[in-house]
Amino acid sequence: MPREEIHNRRRFPSDPKVMAGRALIRGFTLIELILVFFIIALVISMALPAMNEFKRDRDLKTASAITQQALNYARSLAVTTGRRTRLVPDPDRQGEFTLEVEDNPLTEPGSFDELNWPMGITGTLPETVRIKQIYYPVPDEEPEAEGETQPSDDTEFISEEEAMEERQAALLFEPDGSSRDTFIYLYLAGKGEKVVEPSEVDEEDVVTVAVIGAIGTSVLVPKYTEDIFDIYEPSEIE
Repeated sequence: MPREEIHNRRRFPSDPKVMAGRALIRGFTLIELILVFFIIALVISMALPAMNEFKRDRDLKTASAITQQALNYARSLAVTTGRRTRLVPDPDRQGEFTLEVEDNPLTEPGSFDELNWPMGITGTLPETVRIKQIYYPVPDEEPEAEGETQPSDDTEFISEEEAMEERQAALLFEPDGSSRDTFIYLYLAGKGEKVVEPSEVDEEDVVTVAVIGAIGTSVLVPKYTEDIFDIYEPSEIE
């Protein structure tokens, strides 16, 4: 048999058994690939909910850290400059703070100018987090004791709901670092989701940033609360 014919047979075998074996190998390889892709898709579909939950938790923790950092900077700016500063939640986006400082407390008291955040500090929260700021509710009225002087008829009383409606939209820091007792609620409400009240959100999806007005510092409480005493025994946010 000529050498050239032998060479061609080696390159292009015509034996049906050899051809069938190669086709079988290719068939098994394709089935294995399909099986591998199926397993990968199954694992991803099972892991997605956990990944989304992890991201939401991370976003809430990030928002808490950003809020405390913004509060600390606004307070320190008021102390160092001797001018009042304001931290204002953006009413449109509901996920961003703007920083304002009093222009001139002597010639233009009450006039504030917006400032840019310094490098390393931002007032922008993750897109899944919303801001809701509420001051401490007014205390419940205690029953009058015997012999207590009755208030005059022109004394104006307001309900807790009315007091809440009159809350300011900005958190103000005085030059001595003090502020007003405030609850700032950070809660998860994904991009495009309907904005709801923090009290209507699951407890694990809300963080309360409590500002102690007398000293202007903040404490994180990893739940929705309206009780001032919760800030003295806050749980750890891991």
